[in-house]
Amino acid sequence: MRTSILLILLCACFSCAVPEPGVEHVEIMTFRLNSNIPDDDFSLVNKEVGAFLQKQAGFVSRELGKVNDSTWIDVLRWQSRKHFEEAYAKSADDETVKRMSDMINFDTVLPLSFNVHPISFQ
Repeated sequence: MRTSILLILLCACFSCAVPEPGVEHVEIMTFRLNSNIPDDDFSLVNKEVGAFLQKQAGFVSRELGKVNDSTWIDVLRWQSRKHFEEAYAKSADDETVKRMSDMINFDTVLPLSFNVHPISFQ
C-alpha cells in the first residue's frame, strides 16, 4: 500500500513537471487486476478503451503501464475537469469500459485527481 501511494505521488509530480499544452486536469489511478485476468487480455481491451477516449471532448492523452509485478498505473490528461466528468458519465454506458472495469480488483484502486499547476525547475 505504501509503495502504491508513493508511486502515485511520484507520478503526479512528474506528470506536472513538464506541462503538456492544453492540459488542465489529470486523473491517475493505480490498481491490480483480478487474479484470473491475463495482462494480454487487459492490454487488448484497453486498445478499445483508447478508441472510446479518443472520441471524448477534451481528452488529451493517456499512459497505461505496469509498475511492478502486479500494480498498474493509468494516467489520463484532460483539457478540464468538466471534460473528464462528462466522459466519465458516458463511460458508464460503454460496453468496452465495462469489460475493462470487470477486470480490475476495485479493492486495490488508489485514485488521484488534480488540476495542473505547472512548476518551473529553473
